[in-house]
Amino acid sequence: MNKYFWFIIILLIFSSCNEESEKPERWVDNVLLSEKDILIAISLDLNSLLSKSDLANSDQITNQNKMLINAFNSSFKSSLLGFNVDIPQKMFLVSKENDSNGAIFWVGELTNKFIFDQTVKNFFDVDDFSNSDVNTYYLKEYNLYLSFNEFNFIVGFSTDKKYVESKLKSYFNNDHYPENNAAFLSFLENTDDIGFYFSNKRINQLQNSLSKSTLGSLLNNSSVVNQIDHFGDELFTSLNFLNGKVSMNTTTYRSNNSIYNSNGVASSFKNFVSINELVSFGFANFDLNNEKSFFSNIKVLDKKEDFIAFKFLDDEKSRSTLNGEMSFAIAAIANNQTNDPNFNKSRENLWEDDFDRNIFESDITPPFLVSLGVKEPYLLENQIKEMNKKFELGNTVLMKDYYILLKDYFLHISNNEQLLKDIYSKNKKNYSHFNNQLFQKPMYAEIDLESGLNFMQLKNLKLLYNIFKRITFTADNDNFSILVNVKNENQNSLKSISDLILKSQLLESYL
Repeated sequence: MNKYFWFIIILLIFSSCNEESEKPERWVDNVLLSEKDILIAISLDLNSLLSKSDLANSDQITNQNKMLINAFNSSFKSSLLGFNVDIPQKMFLVSKENDSNGAIFWVGELTNKFIFDQTVKNFFDVDDFSNSDVNTYYLKEYNLYLSFNEFNFIVGFSTDKKYVESKLKSYFNNDHYPENNAAFLSFLENTDDIGFYFSNKRINQLQNSLSKSTLGSLLNNSSVVNQIDHFGDELFTSLNFLNGKVSMNTTTYRSNNSIYNSNGVASSFKNFVSINELVSFGFANFDLNNEKSFFSNIKVLDKKEDFIAFKFLDDEKSRSTLNGEMSFAIAAIANNQTNDPNFNKSRENLWEDDFDRNIFESDITPPFLVSLGVKEPYLLENQIKEMNKKFELGNTVLMKDYYILLKDYFLHISNNEQLLKDIYSKNKKNYSHFNNQLFQKPMYAEIDLESGLNFMQLKNLKLLYNIFKRITFTADNDNFSILVNVKNENQNSLKSISDLILKSQLLESYL
C-alpha cells in the first residue's frame, strides 16, 4: 500500500512541476504525411467509443464486471496515463520495399513524459535502449518497440526487428517533408468515431513487386482487392455510431474510372420493384462505356457460371444495346417453403458450422427480378435469339434457369416467372417507401433486415432481428455511403450492438 501511495504522490509532484517547452507543431501529422509507404491507416476515438458503448450500464454483465469497467473508465485519463487520450489515436501500416515484411505503428501525443514513462515501466517488462534525445524501450512480452521524447510517442511492431528500429529512429531523428495529400488530410482532420485510409496505389505496387511470393499470390487472387482498385488511388472512410443508426461514408480520390452516370435512373424503374414481401431493392445508373472489367469480376450467388444479367453487361456487343440503368428486387421466400421442417433444419445446421461456406452455396435462392434499360431493343432481340431461337420480343422465355422478358425498352430477368407477370399487372400495388431524395443518386439500394432475417429462418440471426431494421446504400463516382438503422432510435447504436454481442451465446462459445 505504501509503495502505491508514494508512487501517486511522485506522479502528482512531477505533473505539477513539469516545465513547459516549445511543442513541435503538428508533429504527428507531419510524420504521417511524410511517410511514403503507408498502405492503411486507422483513427480511433477511444473516449467516444467507450462512452457510446456504455458497458458499465449494460444489463448483460455482472456487477463485479461493472465495477472493473468503472475502474478502467476512471483511470483512462490523460492526466493519469501521461498521453493524450482525448484525441483520436492514429495507427498505420507501412510496407517494406520489395519485401513481404512491413510494420504497424501507433503514434500519439504525450501530456507528461515522466508519468508516461512510469506508466510503461509499471505495466510492462522493458529493455531500455534510450539515448539522450529519445527514450526507446523493447516490450518483451508483446514484441513491441516504443520510442518517445518529451512530446510524442510511437509504438512499433514488426517481425523484422531491425526494420522497425530503423523506422522509429527515422521518425524521431529525420526532418519531415509532408506531402499535400487530400485523402490523408481528410483522415488526419477527421473527428469520427473511426476513420480509415487506404492507398490502393501502394497496395497495387506491393502486389506487383511481390507477384511471385505467397503474399503476392494471395493479393492477386483476392476479389476484394481487385474490386477496390476500381474506386480510385486512395480512399477515406469514416464510421460513426449515432442514436438509432450506424453511418459509414467513403470518399475516393484520384479515380480515373467512371462507374456511374451523373444522375439516377428513370422513375419508371420504381414499377419494377413493387413486389409483395420485398426484402431488398436497388437502382443504379452505370457508365457502361468505361466499366467492362468492373462487371467481369463480379460473381453472384456463388454458382459455377456468372449471373446472366452480368453476362449481358460484360459482353461488349450486348452492352452496346443497354443504357446503363438497372434495378433489382428480392422477395422473401414463400411461407410454405420456409415452414418446411427440413428447410429450417438445413439452414440452422449451416449456421452452426461457424459460417461454413456452404451457407452461401445453398440451392435455395429467394425470388428476384433484375431490370435493365435498353436503348436498342431490336439489336438486343437478335443477339438473344442467337442464344435461344425461341426468344420473341414481348414474350417470356426460359434461358439457363432464368426467365427473360424484353419489353418496352426494358430487359427483365428473374428466377420466378410470376414476378415478370406481376410488373405489368394492372392490379399491382406500388411500393411506397422509397426515399425520393436518394432515388436521384446514381446508386440507391435498401435491405429490409426485419423481413430478410425473418425469412432466412436462422435461429442465431434472431438476435440481429431484435435490433436492426434497415440498411441503405447510396453512391456516385466520388462517394459511397452505408446507413444502418437500429430499432431503438433513442439509444446509441454502439450500445445496442455491444449489448447484442454480450447477450449472444455464440460469442460465449469462443470466449
